[in-house]
Amino acid sequence: MVCPTPTAFGTGFARTSSGRTWWHSLYRASTNSPPAGFTSTKEAYAEWIIQQLETIGTPVDLVGHDWGCMLTARVASMRPDLVRTWTGISGPIDPGYEWYEIAKIWQTPGEGERWMAELDLDAFAEQLTSNFRVPPEEARIAVSRFDDAMKASILVLYRSGMRVGAEWSPALANVAAPALVMWGIEDVLLPHRFADSLGEATHARAVVKLRTVHWPFFRTTGGCPHAN
Repeated sequence: MVCPTPTAFGTGFARTSSGRTWWHSLYRASTNSPPAGFTSTKEAYAEWIIQQLETIGTPVDLVGHDWGCMLTARVASMRPDLVRTWTGISGPIDPGYEWYEIAKIWQTPGEGERWMAELDLDAFAEQLTSNFRVPPEEARIAVSRFDDAMKASILVLYRSGMRVGAEWSPALANVAAPALVMWGIEDVLLPHRFADSLGEATHARAVVKLRTVHWPFFRTTGGCPHAN
């Protein structure tokens, strides 16, 4: 009997799945409550992912989107022995990247807390669909996870990541696993030139650009991908 290679997928939104794929919410460290003492910084998340992968017992096909992309790239650079292949989607690790406006609000003490307190979840779900083409049901599932614990975790994570490009990009040269970078060329938050810099830094075998926005895996129609 041939067993498939385990795949670990990390993203910014909380979802669950079954079988040989584990899809972790990287804002809460699991789809349940965070572990006791968990600090929600980018370093804490990277260490948490390493702990999860160590329990699997064999190198995995590691896939990450958004913060999941940045965190799994960090893991692949810190513990190449745990990673068979790495795929990074829409997550810049570049000193030249400037955070988008909402991220800057989250990174600002007081402003971030006020934004979270005033957040209209129904309106936010509609914005995900209208502005970022997230399917309505997926958008509703995503915002349903926005409880107080997740809101607080988002603020801590983004504040710890203000200089993530400068802090983490030098170690990307240590990524030893075969790498693939994917990006939406219509992503208004993350210009696709950062796909090129991430691909170069991780020695990616290909950089694939899709005619879509921030969540390429929701793409159902559109043009063919471009590989650099």
